[in-house]
Amino acid sequence: MIFHLLCMLLLLASVGGCAAQPPAAGVTIQVPPPSGADDDAPSIQDAIDRCHAAGGGRVVLPAGAVFTSGPLRLRSGVELHLAKTALLRVNLDRSVWPAKGRSYLVSAEDAENIAITGPGTIDGQGRQLMAKLGDHIHKPGPWRPGIVGLLRCRQVRMQDLVIRDGPHWTVHFIGCDGVLAERLTIRNDRRIPNCDGIDPDHCRNVVIRNCDIEAGDDCIVIKNTRPYADLGPTENIRVENCDLKSTSAALKIGTESVSDFRNIVFDRCRIRDSSRGLVIQLRDEGTVENVVFSNMTVETRLFYEAWWGRAEPIHVSAFARKADGKLGQIRNVRFENIEARSENGVYLSGCDGSRPEGIAFDRVRVRIDKWTDWPGGQHDRRPCAMEGLVPHPTAGFYCAQAEIVSLRNCRVCWAGRPQQHDGAALDVAAIGRLTVEGFEGNARR
Repeated sequence: MIFHLLCMLLLLASVGGCAAQPPAAGVTIQVPPPSGADDDAPSIQDAIDRCHAAGGGRVVLPAGAVFTSGPLRLRSGVELHLAKTALLRVNLDRSVWPAKGRSYLVSAEDAENIAITGPGTIDGQGRQLMAKLGDHIHKPGPWRPGIVGLLRCRQVRMQDLVIRDGPHWTVHFIGCDGVLAERLTIRNDRRIPNCDGIDPDHCRNVVIRNCDIEAGDDCIVIKNTRPYADLGPTENIRVENCDLKSTSAALKIGTESVSDFRNIVFDRCRIRDSSRGLVIQLRDEGTVENVVFSNMTVETRLFYEAWWGRAEPIHVSAFARKADGKLGQIRNVRFENIEARSENGVYLSGCDGSRPEGIAFDRVRVRIDKWTDWPGGQHDRRPCAMEGLVPHPTAGFYCAQAEIVSLRNCRVCWAGRPQQHDGAALDVAAIGRLTVEGFEGNARR
């Protein structure tokens, strides 16, 4: 509890003082309704550039207008505002996009005091960029842009937008400082790989709150990707009061982890119909420390096995991505007041050289049930240098290769008809120090 309070106070001090503010009052420029041109990016970009040159203000896409656009570059001091019923959609003509590198519909680089706001809608047209539409997973085509990509920006605000059918990462903050993302509704096709919801990457002082996200990949995933390793650690992140559904992980740290993660709080989120709930996957040389997941409801189920995850409501793992890869550490992580219904149990495992330390489960209640037809009885360690999918009986809590683990006032119960792979309430192997107090639960068989 003391650790939890310290984290909360630290985040309130660091994040609360750095939350993005609205751009200073300035000019308002309304983009003319589409003229029928093949690409509306030139007229939108002209409005953004004029607004920036005038000292900043608001660029408005008017109500009822439908714009088809290639890449746009946001400038310092400018708010791009989509009025109610305005629609901005990705131009599917490859010729209007850069020939190389990752592309975004809206990008910014080294900008300050910028915003993208609704209540209008951005349409990524993701399904039209798939090579094949499958029943359980789609096959991407050779090219697909992200929706928003902001690099090394300060004082960023995204509010009240609807974003749908993203073909790739939807909102990607890279090396940004002072970010507020709130009341975003993201509706991606849950069969599209890599269509993450929100990805803070090497960022600091970020608040994500009151968002509603459905994605075929991770809903909110905190990363430290290798191409931007020079941008340093990710720290001081708060995610709260979000509704999430994912064919992968709802809330996640990793797998890209080449720099450190520290001082992160996830609080009061509701997770439904997801492959995994609360996840830390360490696969590279960074270290994850001082993390709290609190006050959650989690529902996880099995999906087609091409999707990572085997219905774990909580998953914490440290495995090297490659046989000769360097691996950091996971330490000081707390799960508090979690109510879960799932087709699998809690999973915690490290490996020789990287054993998670200081992992606390406090009032974590797991109800294991079975309601899909996908087979259970597996651990999923992907991506890693070792075998990824491993047969193993389902346990309420599986804890292995870790140091200083505590379970306090936790409970496991079983529902529905017994399954062949049902196992123990608590399955422990190679734990340096284990504390169990007030645990309730019995083996299924």
